[in-house]
Parts: sequence; structure tokens; C-alpha cells
Amino acid sequence: TMNAPLNDAGLPEGRGLYVVEASFPEAGIFDALINVDGNDLPVAFQILEEAEALTPGEAAPVVPSATVRDARDIDPICTLDPPCPFHELDLGEVTGAGKPVAVCFSTPARYQSRYCGPTLELLVEVGPELEYVVDIIHVEVFRDSTTNQVAEPVDAYSLISEPWMYALDGAGTITNRMGGAWDQGELREFLVTASKA
Repeated sequence: TMNAPLNDAGLPEGRGLYVVEASFPEAGIFDALINVDGNDLPVAFQILEEAEALTPGEAAPVVPSATVRDARDIDPICTLDPPCPFHELDLGEVTGAGKPVAVCFSTPARYQSRYCGPTLELLVEVGPELEYVVDIIHVEVFRDSTTNQVAEPVDAYSLISEPWMYALDGAGTITNRMGGAWDQGELREFLVTASKA
């Protein structure tokens, strides 16, 4: 039995996330019950032998990202309206260059979920507090707004979903990651931890 606190800082009213961390002894399909207000909701999920995306401890790929100086055939380079400020730096240039990096992979224009939608907006709110100690970069997942061709960094990180946040230390090693959705508190903690790597 695990209790999960509600994380809803910075999210629209009525939205929030219950987060638990669990370890599993082996790969497989697992059943669980989620109890909400006395009602048991059955869920099933799969744990794979190996993660599909890059994980902490691995070297981050040195791969260029779209910037305001060089869009690298990504159009638009940011689908947030108005565009976010995290397209000044090239991921390929800052990976392993000595300063910690936090990179957000997301495409706000294509979000289907009310929970994933605010992730980049939260980064726009929280990121400026820590930009002086961690380089922050946003990578649009898709090359354009009409196809499903993904940008080069998305392939390099082996991402099959979005959004994701990755933290890299100054040597270019992945130190942390989180995916799916998060609230302002989780994001701030992620960036603070990334800045100390």
C-alpha cells in the first residue's frame, strides 16, 4: 500500500497528479488497485526488461537542436503561443560543455491531454529562476505541424512519447528524467537538482 499526495501547484483548477515511485522485482504485466475516495479502480501496466528511452547514467547524445539562429528545418521551432524563450541555445553545443542542462521535449500544439498541456508553460514560469545555473532548452518533437516526422534529438533520445524532461550534468551524462506530466513543485525540484549536477 502506498499513499500518493496530490501535486497540483501551478496547474489549472481541478487538475492535479498523484505520483508514486515503486520498484518491481522483474519485468512483466502487473495489476494494481487505485483507491480513490473509497472506490477501488483496477489498472494494469507493463514493466519492460529495458527502458525504451535513454535513462540516468547514460551519456546524452550530442545532437543539434533548432534555435532562433538555425531552425534546422523545424517549422515552427516552438508551438507554444507565444513561443517560449528556450530556443537560444543549441543542445548539441551545450551537452558536455561544462554547465548542467535541462531539456524539455514537448509539442504544446499537439497535446491531447489536459494534464500534459501545461508542462512547457510551467517551464516558462519556473525556468528563469534557475537559468543562470542550468542551461534550459526546449525541443519541439515534430519537424512541422502537419506530419509525424520527429526532430533529430527526439530520435537520438529514443523517445516514443511526450512530454519528457531530461537533466544532464556538465560532462553530458544523464542525471535525471521525468515524463508524462508534472506540476510546478516537481518541475522546480527537478531543475534545482539538475543545477547541482
